[in-house]
Amino acid sequence: MEKYVYLNWQTILTTTKPYQDKRTGVFFFLNSILCPRNLTTKEKVMDISKTIAELKKRPDFTDNVGMILIHNGTVRNWSRKDRSRVTALETTVDEQHVEQLRREYKQKPGIYEIIIETHSGRFLPGDDLLFIIVAGDLREHIKPVLAELLDRVKAEAISKKEVTIQ
Repeated sequence: MEKYVYLNWQTILTTTKPYQDKRTGVFFFLNSILCPRNLTTKEKVMDISKTIAELKKRPDFTDNVGMILIHNGTVRNWSRKDRSRVTALETTVDEQHVEQLRREYKQKPGIYEIIIETHSGRFLPGDDLLFIIVAGDLREHIKPVLAELLDRVKAEAISKKEVTIQ
């Protein structure tokens, strides 16, 4: 069963320079304000602990897993290209390509399971964007799979647009 919550208000930091959010039309003038995040849609909550607990319940888990490696990607409040302030990140995910990559890497030696969870939409700094869980027998098998898979998912299956303050 998927868990949903309604998100109401989120504190965002801005500069003292006026900024208009293109999505809501709200102007921000203060250094720290409360503003609506997404009042009209419900969003799925990513719960990595629950996902791992469910994975561990599988009857063949202990026969096949000696390590679980996790990537938890979050939204930064600054841009990688010029370190300008990021107020939101808009992402689009090609779910079919993500699944294709997951199946491809699950065939690698020693890999028991790969779980990838990501969502398209508008996210604020601190929000979880991407979970990748790789479970398998030995770290020599798991570490390179997570590294390669993460790079490919981000490069091939996710597009993003930063909303910045100019």
